[in-house]
Amino acid sequence: MQTRPRSITAILLGVFVAAVILSSGLGTKQANARPSDEHHAFSCNNATVQGAYGFQRNGTTANGPLTAVGVAEFDGQGNTTARQEISRFGVFTPPTPAAITATYTINPDCTGAAYDLSGSPFAYLVVDHNGSEILGMSLTPGNNVAIHYERINDLPGSSAEGHDRSK
Repeated sequence: MQTRPRSITAILLGVFVAAVILSSGLGTKQANARPSDEHHAFSCNNATVQGAYGFQRNGTTANGPLTAVGVAEFDGQGNTTARQEISRFGVFTPPTPAAITATYTINPDCTGAAYDLSGSPFAYLVVDHNGSEILGMSLTPGNNVAIHYERINDLPGSSAEGHDRSK
């Protein structure tokens, strides 16, 4: 009879230990856990976004709702030009006759910024999908505008194949 209570005690102790291990995440790989080296496996720089991108800007400005589409060219050296067509309150403006010129900086962690010609930042940027996309947001006071760029033609060996063009 004494072996039976010890068996029950041993089983209960085992269940308790297993419950503690499982509830703490020990012994299981958590779905949202990412090793830091996996997160930073891809490094960016200005050359990561070299090429032509179609873009759209959507949101609200101090002058009302904004929708714009256009094409931006990033030279890989920190310079960009863009042409766009804008709609405000459903009224379309003609495409910009002259290219809008700006500079940009892309950091190794794939964040960055776009700057006007006076050097003031006007947008925060995040490079995604190995440079195939750039996400951004306006820094203009009173604006709530999101920017989405997509590379017009991915280069052979680029994002779909995981090619790191920053090296």
